[in-house]
Amino acid sequence: MFFGAKFYQKLHKLSPWQQSLFALALTMHQKPNLVLCCEVGKQPELALRFEQLLEEVKTFHQDKFNHLDLAELAAELETLLPALDQELSLGDLYVQDTLLSLQVACEAVFLHEGSEAEQASNLSLGGVFRRLEAESGAEPDEDELHEHPLVEAELQFQLSVLRLFESESNRSQLLGRLEQLLEHKRVSNIGISADA
Repeated sequence: MFFGAKFYQKLHKLSPWQQSLFALALTMHQKPNLVLCCEVGKQPELALRFEQLLEEVKTFHQDKFNHLDLAELAAELETLLPALDQELSLGDLYVQDTLLSLQVACEAVFLHEGSEAEQASNLSLGGVFRRLEAESGAEPDEDELHEHPLVEAELQFQLSVLRLFESESNRSQLLGRLEQLLEHKRVSNIGISADA
C-alpha cells in the first residue's frame, strides 16, 4: 500500500458523492492519456463520446435539479471498454483505465460499495506503474517506484485532491476547486501534457 492505511481509511469514509468526485478528479487527471491514445489510434468518436459522458457526470454534481441516470452512463461506459478477448496495446490499457475511472465515478453514487475512491486511486497509480514497467522492460522494485518522480507526483496529486474534501463541503464549489487544481497541474498521471 503506497499511501498507507490512514489514506485509505479517509477514502472509505467519504460519502457516495464525495467518492464519486474523487474518482471524477482522477478521471480528469487521466484524460490527456485517453485523448492522445485515441488520436494515435484514430478513434475520434471514442474521445468525443468520452468527453460528452465526462461533462454529464460533472453536470450531475453541479446541478442538483438534473435528471441524469448515472446507472445508464455506467452501462454505456461498459460498452466503450476494449473487448476482453482482444490483445490490448499500452495505449488501449490507458484508455481502459480512464473509462473505468469514470465508470467508478458513476457507480459510487448508485451502487456505493464504499471502495470506489480506492478503486480510482489504484487505477491512476497503476497507470504510472505500467508506464515505468514499459520503459524499463521489467517490473521495478518497490524502492525504485517510491523514488521515481512520476510516482511521487501522483502520490502528491492524490493527497492534494483528498485535502480539498477536508476543506470544502459544497459539491459544486468542490468540483470547481478540483478543476482549478487540474488546470494548475496540466499533466496527466503518466506525464502527458494536457495541451498535447
